[in-house]
Order: sequence, then C-alpha cells, then structure tokens
Amino acid sequence: MVKKKKVSEKIDAKEWINHFLNVEFDIKKWLNDALNDYRRDAQNYYPILIEEDEREYEEKSPLFDIISKKFQKRGYLKGKEFFNICMWKTTRKKKNYEENSEEQIQKITKKAMNGKKNEKISILVNDLRGVGVAVASAILTVIYPQEFCVIDYRSKQALAWLKICGESKPYDEFKLNSYDKFLLILTFIRSSNDIELFYKYLDIIKGIGEKFNLTPRQIEIALWKFDKAMDLNYFF
Repeated sequence: MVKKKKVSEKIDAKEWINHFLNVEFDIKKWLNDALNDYRRDAQNYYPILIEEDEREYEEKSPLFDIISKKFQKRGYLKGKEFFNICMWKTTRKKKNYEENSEEQIQKITKKAMNGKKNEKISILVNDLRGVGVAVASAILTVIYPQEFCVIDYRSKQALAWLKICGESKPYDEFKLNSYDKFLLILTFIRSSNDIELFYKYLDIIKGIGEKFNLTPRQIEIALWKFDKAMDLNYFF
C-alpha cells in the first residue's frame, strides 16, 4: 500500500519562493502600509514587557525591536507577558491561558527558549494550556522576530494567491490545473495547528525574506496587510 504524503511534504518551499519572486508584488509598499497602520490594525493592543521595577512597557513597534532583545536576555516570559501576547494573537482561549500558573509559564517558556529551533513550537503547544501552533508562533515571533513569524490565515492566503496570480491580476484569472492542487492550497490556508506545515510556511517566508533582505516578521506583516486591503476592497 502506497503511503500518502502529508500536506507539508507536498509543498515545495523552493517552488513557492520562486513563484513569489516572479510575480508582480510591491512588498516594500505593503510593508510600509503595515508599519504605518499597525496602531489601527492592532486596535491599540500591544505585547508588554514587565520591567525589573515592575513597570509595564508596551511594545508599539510591530517588529518588537525593544522587548525581543530583553526577553532573549532574560530567557523566559513572566505570566502577565505570556497572557498579553496570547490575547494579542487571539482572545478565544482566554480562560485556558489563565489556567497556566506563573511558575509553569516561566518554566516552559525558558525550556522553549533553550530548546532547539524545531522543538520550540512543540514545547509551548504541549505544555501550556490554550496554546496552539498559531499562538505559539506569536509568542516566538515576539521573542525572535528575526527568526520566526506569526502563522495567520491572511498571510497564508496572500501567499497562496501570489503563488498563482500575482498582485494585480483579476480574480477571474485565478486558475488551478487540478483539483488536488486546489485542495492543497485550501489546506495550506486553513490549517493552523499542523506543526510541520508551520515550519514549511516559515521556510517559504524566510526564503522570500532572504531575497529582499527582510526578516520573517516583515514579510509576514506585508502579506497580512495585502490580504487585509484586498479583503476590504473586494467586499466594501
């Protein structure tokens, strides 16, 4: 019996990167828009750092320039910082986030930060309540914006669209030559809790970033902003 390939195994990161580089997409424009509109898009809700004197510092840069360095130096997150990042990503599992103790949060975030790169997501997901792949990616992005990015349906949707069409082609030119490829695109967009698929997504984002000398976080928010703008233009 032939073993079916996983979705992550069917996605060729190099192919996606090459397609992206050969379509029309003004990534610097969308990045600038994302940076300029972050306050509005974040609805004035930002990740925080608890300083040594217990004062709270709000990180208003979407690139986490200040707090990422401080978190890396400290080596773990405090409970309020963890809760704030989780809520910044999604409020849907608020009660689950609250079930993690201060001791547990510090212990597990330290373990994740000390773990190998391909283990960090698994540690957070397996050992902290309410933390799925998407929330774990947000936590790691705030700590390591040079290495990680948030997995979000908007950025994945933008990647899928640009792989096929580019920025300016109309929707009626969106064509796939097989149902299998159509399903693969849909699964890529919809799946948010597949760790292997997250790392394939990250490989694509990083590969694009290397070509433009941009970080994974910069690429991700540019894609997010493009999808958000297309969504608004299309429906309103």
